[in-house]
Amino acid sequence: MMGKQPWSGRMLKLVGVMTIVWMSADLALALGPIQSVENPYEVLAQSPTDRHQAANELVLEGNAAFQQGQFAAAAEAWRQAIAIYDQLGNLTAVVNGWQQVGFAETRLGNWNQAIAAFQQSVDVARTIANPEIEQAALFWLGVGYDNQQDFDNATVAFEASLAIAQAQADSGAMAEVLTRLGLISGWQADYATALQQYEQALMLAETADDTLQQIFILSTMGQALYAIGDYRQAIERHQASLGLAEDLNDGQWQWIALNNIGFNHYWLNEYAPAIDYYQQSLAILRQMGDAPGDEAWLLYRLGEVYFFVGDYRRAVDYQRQSLAIARTINDLDRLAEVLNSLGGTLYSLGDYEGGRAAYEEAITVNQDVDNLNGQANALSGLATYYISVGDDRSALNHYEQSLALYREIGNRYNEGAALEAIGTTQLRLGNYDPAIAAFQRRLEISQADEERYGEGNALAALGLAALLQDDLPAAEAYLQQSIEVLEAIRENLGDRDTLKVSLFDTQSNLYSLLQRVLVAQGRPEAALVVAEQGRARAFVERIAAQAADAATPLSTEPPSLTEIQQIAARQNTTLVQYAWVEGRLDLDDRLTPQLYIWVVQPTGEITLRQGDLTGLDRPLTALVALSRESMGARGRSIAVVAAANPSAETAASASDTLQQLHRVLIDPIADLLPTDPDARVTIIPHQSLFLVPFPALQSADGSYLIDRHTLLSGPSIQVLGLTENLRQVSSRSLQQQSGAALVVGNPTMPPLPAPAGETAPVLASLPGAEQEARAIAAMLNTTPLIGDQATEPAVVAQMQQARMIHLATHGLLDWGDPHGLYQEDFPGAVALAPTQESDGLLTAAEILELDLKANLVILSACDTGQGRITGDGVIGLSRALMVAGVPSVVVSLWAVPDAPTASLMTTFYRQLEQGQDKAQALRQAMLATREQHPHPLDWAAFTLIGEAD
Repeated sequence: MMGKQPWSGRMLKLVGVMTIVWMSADLALALGPIQSVENPYEVLAQSPTDRHQAANELVLEGNAAFQQGQFAAAAEAWRQAIAIYDQLGNLTAVVNGWQQVGFAETRLGNWNQAIAAFQQSVDVARTIANPEIEQAALFWLGVGYDNQQDFDNATVAFEASLAIAQAQADSGAMAEVLTRLGLISGWQADYATALQQYEQALMLAETADDTLQQIFILSTMGQALYAIGDYRQAIERHQASLGLAEDLNDGQWQWIALNNIGFNHYWLNEYAPAIDYYQQSLAILRQMGDAPGDEAWLLYRLGEVYFFVGDYRRAVDYQRQSLAIARTINDLDRLAEVLNSLGGTLYSLGDYEGGRAAYEEAITVNQDVDNLNGQANALSGLATYYISVGDDRSALNHYEQSLALYREIGNRYNEGAALEAIGTTQLRLGNYDPAIAAFQRRLEISQADEERYGEGNALAALGLAALLQDDLPAAEAYLQQSIEVLEAIRENLGDRDTLKVSLFDTQSNLYSLLQRVLVAQGRPEAALVVAEQGRARAFVERIAAQAADAATPLSTEPPSLTEIQQIAARQNTTLVQYAWVEGRLDLDDRLTPQLYIWVVQPTGEITLRQGDLTGLDRPLTALVALSRESMGARGRSIAVVAAANPSAETAASASDTLQQLHRVLIDPIADLLPTDPDARVTIIPHQSLFLVPFPALQSADGSYLIDRHTLLSGPSIQVLGLTENLRQVSSRSLQQQSGAALVVGNPTMPPLPAPAGETAPVLASLPGAEQEARAIAAMLNTTPLIGDQATEPAVVAQMQQARMIHLATHGLLDWGDPHGLYQEDFPGAVALAPTQESDGLLTAAEILELDLKANLVILSACDTGQGRITGDGVIGLSRALMVAGVPSVVVSLWAVPDAPTASLMTTFYRQLEQGQDKAQALRQAMLATREQHPHPLDWAAFTLIGEAD
């Protein structure tokens, strides 16, 4: 969809290149209306006064022509005036005249003529020994060379101009020249020097009180910071530029600054603010009017953002608006760019024919404008169409055409990407030698250019090729190298949690492939270590950062086999870790899906079994979804409605799917699980298995898994180990304070904003949750926060001191999900009473900023255990609470009915009072609730994540 090309196309407009009025207003008025001079050279024989007046008239004639866009006529009139001024000895007018001619030639695109004119201006300025005029003349000569990308001569001219400005202590002139030198450094990718020059220029522009120059400098600084990937600093500069532009009420610079701010948020994967800033920029641009090309650009950018948040229909809408404008104004460059993006979006919507048509037109338009890179991009896009219809040979042909174009223009990055696509296509065709050759060349290019992403991808591709050829040692070596390279990139992201999660998702297949290789080599323990290495890494780092002040710093290195065994022993639990290793559909049946199940006993014994997927009538992920659907579990619900009694047909369907899941997930390891129902079994799910209602899985005899085992869960074994540290920190904190339990029930529900073009959803009152909260508060000897008392500020204040937290309210899965309804940072929110200062929605992003001491948090609400499923686990409320310091969290996997939930929760607390640990208490609460409400929908939704003690 897009490529990172900082400074390409000379994005920054030349500021300051404008007509200099070299004739006073008084003189212009005195001369009266402009009179054309039919033969100006005849005036050379007239008196000096007449000749001077004729020259002045030519100047005005040139000015008028320039204002009307008749640049050739303007240059000719000014040249005639110069000849007269030169004969009269008015060299100051000659200097200015040559500058005017230079400006006209730039508008005509005649840069060689422009440079010649600016050089004439410099030469005459030196003749009259006027340093101020010479400084300006040198400046414009530098501008001429700069626009010809003759950076050496431009630098010489600018440095000479700077020396004169420094001698004259002219802050404004010094700022202009340093800004131009900064641009040259930027064009040459010397961004460190460019930023130093911009900083100097900014201080000088501030001294000169030149606000417009400050705006321009801040904008160019932002572009340089973007180019080096420092998007936060870039945003700060553009924000400063925006503030100054608003002070001047300069709409042109306002929309440019807003666009730049949005663009940097886009690169930070902060799509919601990106959209906001683009929309503000578009509104100002439309208010100004008469800028269809810029409007098309902004619409294109909005389409890009919506594509990346997965809202393909909005993306198509904006892309088609941009396309319509580009067609109307015949902007072929923009048309070609938008067609390339539109093709990708239509593919994502499953409109392969529409995508093909867009790419085919993009090829034609890119040919018309002689944009070889655009042609190559469109050819690569069209190749994906042929892959979608199974025509690998046509796809290969298009990739090879694009490769030839990338090589012709020297685009080595895209050359490498095309080689990788060619190699993958050759693999699908079974042509291993050319595939490996393509991957090797991709690796060579990436390593030579120190392009780490390409290097990691090439190594991964070589590992896949070796695996398909059963060269397991080579596959292992390549995949290990690939992981090392890509993990080094991830480490460079610092504390950017969302970026780490996104990047890790792109790498998840590497860990799956390496597990295949190790299992095939008969090394299941090593495969378990890799399975741990390939999950919840950002989660671990966030927890470790939260506990940074602990007496013993927490390690973020993936656990060794010994450390995994130690965690099982310390927790006194049987660990069951799943790894869903998906197949590669583009490689037919050469890599089929696998389900690995490791069981780690408290004694340290490790066993690997595999789930039998051959007897399923549908893919495992589809079976998981069907099990929830057949139970009536509503995902992404915001209003809890009492479930209707299931029909016999529905109950039978639910039982069948739950038994199928039991056969796949539990039967292979049943003999390895403890026989004591009070012994702990900790489930570590993977991918869609996070949505499995494990307590409700049914054996062939109809009994449920919760009948035989005490269950809890975690996102990874390492996270489970870290919760021990959280519990110890929590215990020490609680010993130092006397915080009461916090119980919230049925707050006054906050209003929700309406998505664009839709009706705002309404949160229903939860009277059952209020009764639940009152009963539990009495058991915990505290006063519950009900209705208007349960405001977001009040709850947050008490949360940070509470020893236990119980929230009986609505959970909103979509709120905060960048791929969902409201497009914020992290998915998940808890509904609380709003105030004038708060919206009443305590989001996962806000919870992440808290420092919680509680030993246990119960989210007695719908969908609180769900979120965005990633390689880092479930990104949602449970993760946020654990990062904030909570070792144990009880959450739900679907919209829970009101009455059975109240019964389950009160039983849970009674069991805790009787000395049961958290996992045992939850099991007993489920068993007791099932007696009154036998359907799994009513009792199986809740799960304990983290510590049982």
